[in-house]
Amino acid sequence: MSTSTNPTPRSIVPKELAGKWIAWNAVGGAIIANGASLVAVISEAKRLGEPNASFEKVPPADARLVGIAR
Repeated sequence: MSTSTNPTPRSIVPKELAGKWIAWNAVGGAIIANGASLVAVISEAKRLGEPNASFEKVPPADARLVGIAR
């Protein structure tokens, strides 16, 4: 039995989804739904049979994310 602590790498979020809510499948490898509201995306994920989806708000396309590398 293998026990890996490495999470599944997530896909790159297409820029067309900027500013929207997205739902990732249970393992986090694919975007399964998107929309303007979290409620709508949760509903769509459940309709698609993904009760353990995770949700994320994609930053607007013009947002700047600043960080520092070590």
